[in-house]
Amino acid sequence: MKSRDTTPIGLVVVKNIGETQSLGSNTDGDVISYQLVEGTFREDDSSIGVASLSADEPLLVILSNGEPVSAKVVKIEEWTHDGTDYTDETESNEAWNAYLDNIISLMNEVGMPPEAIEEVENSRQNKQEKMAESIFGPVLTLQSHFVW
Repeated sequence: MKSRDTTPIGLVVVKNIGETQSLGSNTDGDVISYQLVEGTFREDDSSIGVASLSADEPLLVILSNGEPVSAKVVKIEEWTHDGTDYTDETESNEAWNAYLDNIISLMNEVGMPPEAIEEVENSRQNKQEKMAESIFGPVLTLQSHFVW
């Protein structure tokens, strides 16, 4: 019995979930971005189509110069980082770090230059340093800048 994939070729968007997020230019000079959508994606006749399961499991669509080149199903909570649904700052920071891990992984997948990846890694460190400063700032500041 022959199974025929009837998924249309290209991207079919039922609903956009958020804005398109730019990652910058990859090592080939292509502008890479991603977007979360409900819908389907099929690269060509010989590929298998993928479809979002729900708003909680949308497609992560990779765009090169504005054109969709690939897609995969992801969990929405792994790709959001607004911090409004967290009970405390530690939980929010853990979610932020997990989000950045996903971004770094995606940047490696699409061939982003090492400098761009390092910039994202540095933003994680900066947030951790700010958190430490907010907790220990006055004490450390007095100790490290105290003049005898």
